[in-house]
Amino acid sequence: MCYLAIVRRCDGSGTVDDRGRVVARAPSLSSVLAVRASASAAGTLAVPAESRHAFLDLTALGRQEGREEPKGRVDAVREAVPDFSACGHGSLAGDRAVSTCAARDAGMIVLMGLIDLSHAIEHQMTTYPGLPGPEIGVHLSFEGSAEHYDPGTEFAIGRISMIANTGTYLDTPAHRFRDGHDLAGLSLERCAMLPAVVVDADGAIGPDVLPGGRLDGMAVLLRTGWDRRWGTAHYGDPDHPYLTEAGAQVLVERGATLAGIDSVNIDDTTTGQRPAHTTLLAAGIPVVEHLTGLHLLPHTGAHFTAVPPSIDGMATFPVRAFAHVP
Repeated sequence: MCYLAIVRRCDGSGTVDDRGRVVARAPSLSSVLAVRASASAAGTLAVPAESRHAFLDLTALGRQEGREEPKGRVDAVREAVPDFSACGHGSLAGDRAVSTCAARDAGMIVLMGLIDLSHAIEHQMTTYPGLPGPEIGVHLSFEGSAEHYDPGTEFAIGRISMIANTGTYLDTPAHRFRDGHDLAGLSLERCAMLPAVVVDADGAIGPDVLPGGRLDGMAVLLRTGWDRRWGTAHYGDPDHPYLTEAGAQVLVERGATLAGIDSVNIDDTTTGQRPAHTTLLAAGIPVVEHLTGLHLLPHTGAHFTAVPPSIDGMATFPVRAFAHVP
């Protein structure tokens, strides 16, 4: 049995707990390594030194302590990831695809079947060219809260000012149509724990690359790789991948429940028309844009969730999109 462990300078040992999760000790927080780990029948996790490779291909790296790692994706580093086909995984998105949950205080990484598909929201970042970035600040500091509580008890309250289309977000029909339902009218059945169908595509995405058969109850996620440009001047380039009007119509006809893409827009932005948004939202199909990390998912078998808060009068809002891979 083989696992992919994303750890920080692993010391070469670990255990498999009673729930079957792999726990790798990471005493040093200086760098992030991809480690191939083989679990023996006795439950000991062996981490061969020769299998350690730099792996800077997770959005979460930008959120680690001290923000010491580069944010976004680095193609040259991605290519250094070892081939896991010998372990029964043709890629990182094998039938046991995993993500990491950092238990910082314990200095450990616990592997689970949850994969984060969202960009982190940062102060003044650019999501869509021409739109303002979020303003993140402090409403009440720890120091300022001291007068309200007993000595030793303190709290911080943050504040954020941003447009709705920030980071990874979900569009409801009210984004396009005046009489469409808003976030408060969005059913959880439309955006939570949906069986995911991941489609590899590029350029103008039409019916020829979309899955055949019925798609009732499913999230169709368009994996283009454009998210590698996130945070660069080229993310908003007009030649980004998009779903054509004919492709959107096929998703409607086949009963798709949600559509998502890891590009800057699900529509062609070289014209003033938005046929993909128009077709999908008219059918009540929510759209999730600016996804990331789809390369970690299998083509089928994962379940996708992208739930925004229920806000009356708002059509779009950021989500924490993620997938569960059994």
